[in-house]
Amino acid sequence: MTDAERLVTLRAWPGWPWQTLDPLAVEAATRGRLVEAVDEADRLVVERMVSRSKSTLTIPAAEATVSDFSYLGRRSIVFYKRLWVELHRVLRRGVPLSEWEGWD
Repeated sequence: MTDAERLVTLRAWPGWPWQTLDPLAVEAATRGRLVEAVDEADRLVVERMVSRSKSTLTIPAAEATVSDFSYLGRRSIVFYKRLWVELHRVLRRGVPLSEWEGWD
């Protein structure tokens, strides 16, 4: 899948955080790094879920803020947060975790 195709796919997801993630995703796609960021975010989320109990998924508050987007389910919240971190990484920016304001 190309970066442009991946951007279209992300934008079609329910609850896609347009203001928070879309500008970063567009920039990463333009630089040819979006697929890398998405794949790494997905890998880390799946790895985390596999290492947890199948009946319970505990998310530390420092990793993901459960906000008005809680209807998306914890996996979506964690994935979007992880993607935000990975987009900053591939764009070679410091990850400003202290600036995380939650979802749109």
